[in-house]
Amino acid sequence: MICISLSTAGKLYADNAPFEYDIFIYDNRLTADINCDRLFSEEMVESIKEGLPLHIDLMVTLKKSHSLWFDPALEKHNCSATIEYKPFGARFHLIIRSFEDSVINKSYKNIDDLQAILNESLLLVCGDRKNYNSEDNLYFDFNLELRRLTAQEIENASDWYSGEIESDSGQKSSNFQQKIFEQLVDITGMGPVRHQFSGFIFKLIELKEVRP
Repeated sequence: MICISLSTAGKLYADNAPFEYDIFIYDNRLTADINCDRLFSEEMVESIKEGLPLHIDLMVTLKKSHSLWFDPALEKHNCSATIEYKPFGARFHLIIRSFEDSVINKSYKNIDDLQAILNESLLLVCGDRKNYNSEDNLYFDFNLELRRLTAQEIENASDWYSGEIESDSGQKSSNFQQKIFEQLVDITGMGPVRHQFSGFIFKLIELKEVRP
C-alpha cells in the first residue's frame, strides 16, 4: 500500500489494549488494522504446544461520540479464531473466520507464520467514507474474549476421565485428553478472559489515507 497523505493522528493506541491497532482510510473506506502479536507470549505459545488450544472471539463496534447523550452504534463487526497444536507433523493449526466472513483453515510449521496470517485476517474494512460525517467524533469499541477450552473439549476430557470413552488413534490420544483435563483443573473457576475497551476518538478528516 502507498501512503497518500499523513495527518497528525498517526497510529492510535489504547494503553490498556491487549493488541495494537492502526486506523486509517484505505481505498476511501474507514479501516482498522489489528495486530495481535502481543497475545502470543512465550508462555502462551508453550501452553498451545502442550495441548491447550486458544479460542479468540472479537467484536468491534464503530460508535459516534456524544458529549451529552448516549453513543449510538453505527456498525458491528465480528471475527473468531481457534489455534491449536497438532503433534502429528508438529504444526500449529489455525481456523479463522474473518470480518469479511471468509474462512482460513491451514497449518503452519512456525507460530510466526501463523501470527502473520492471523494479523492479515484482522483487517477490518468498514463503510465508504461518504457514509459518515467527516466532522463527527467516532471511535471503535473492542470486545475481546479469550478461551482456552470449549464446552466440547471439556465434555471430552470429562468423558475420558470417567472412562466413558476410549482414546482413538487420531489426534485426541489419551495423553491429549489427560492434558486437557489437567489444564481444566488448573483453570477451574476462572472462565474466559474478557477485554472490553474503547479506542481513541477520531474524525475522518484527521486520518491518514492509503491506497492499494
